[in-house]
Amino acid sequence: MLYVHPRRVFRRLKIAVGFDGLRFRIRLQIARLSAYGQVRRLRRKIRSGAAIRVVFYTNEPQKWSYESLYRAFEASPHFDPVVVVVPRYMVHVGKDHTRMTLEEQYAFYKERGYHVEYGYENGRYLDIKTFEPDVFFYLQLAEVPGIDNPEIVSRYALTCYCPYSFLLTDYRKEYLPQFHRLLFRYYVVHEWTRERFEGYAKGNSRNCVVVGYPKLDVYFKDIPEDADKYWKEPSKVRIIYAPHHSVGDGRDIFRFSTFPDNHQVLLDLAEETRDRTTWILKPHPMLRQAVIHAGIMTEEELDAYFRAWSEVGQVYDQGDYFGIFKSSDLMITDCASFLAEYLPSGHPLIRLINPGSCPLDRLGNCFADCYYNVHNEEELKQVFEELVVLGNDSMATNRKELARTLIDPRQTAADKVLRDLQEALGIRHA
Repeated sequence: MLYVHPRRVFRRLKIAVGFDGLRFRIRLQIARLSAYGQVRRLRRKIRSGAAIRVVFYTNEPQKWSYESLYRAFEASPHFDPVVVVVPRYMVHVGKDHTRMTLEEQYAFYKERGYHVEYGYENGRYLDIKTFEPDVFFYLQLAEVPGIDNPEIVSRYALTCYCPYSFLLTDYRKEYLPQFHRLLFRYYVVHEWTRERFEGYAKGNSRNCVVVGYPKLDVYFKDIPEDADKYWKEPSKVRIIYAPHHSVGDGRDIFRFSTFPDNHQVLLDLAEETRDRTTWILKPHPMLRQAVIHAGIMTEEELDAYFRAWSEVGQVYDQGDYFGIFKSSDLMITDCASFLAEYLPSGHPLIRLINPGSCPLDRLGNCFADCYYNVHNEEELKQVFEELVVLGNDSMATNRKELARTLIDPRQTAADKVLRDLQEALGIRHA
């Protein structure tokens, strides 16, 4: 038998794939073996009659995207869901004072009936093993040492992720192999998204499961009876202005924001039309920090700007924003994800375009083509006049047809995730 020394094997692999490539393949194999071991462990646990503990690890309630999924787990006798709240890392080190406090995060979930626990005490992050997770859902990259590495977390839980935003840009770094590829499951919104990831590198879609977008499950419910509470004058035309945070310099990866050019234009428009309109300012949760950091406004100037909006309408910065979406009449935004999230409302949207922004992908362009795309103040006011004053919405039929392809009327995205995990763990469907 031919003997080959391990060092020679290592050298050959290193030459073939490079040291970084080899190291990543080893990590990937470890994550897959760990997931295989966890599946076997959890199948034994289920057979014993114990419930599977599902941990949702969150550090920003404004981006909460798991409402329907949490409720699906809660309704199943086989699962025990819990939300664990922690601060973002920049808050932890004292460099960001613009976010919700940990106590406010806790209250957000507690008031909505979630089982919620603190994952941070006395200035330190608690070991996630404290919560005995069996399945671990990321809200976003956690910014917590060890947690952002699914290879580590997979040693004691199955790692899963649904994007908190609807991915619509043709930006390669939206897929991070060192995170997404090491997950047990990456639940993606559309087959085109899965194909895009696979196009970046062979094998990227191996752990991807197409389920749709759990946030949109809210559209299976009727408009809340108390939806008028969101609006200062609910009898008028209800308009949302939702500015994105990407106001930075040329190094910003998305550059969607038109806030530097349009923030005063929109406030003036709201004041000029207040006899017939009522407004909600829905800022991205990172907008405050981004605007101040970029030097566009001081903190005092931004506070004054928000106060001005409070006089015209209201400022809404909570995570459960679909009540205002469903009860509105129009959105004006430069945010990409809202092109999808707002579509099932049936209402028109004015898209503010930054000419230097990251291009949309194939799916994103489908959404953009159903809306009113404007590039400057003149175009904005022309479209606003057509929609709000004259009531002409020529894109309504196009949006309705696209919405039919976006939401599966037979099954929610949360139900698809639940069914996938049940099948993986050998749980029979009810």
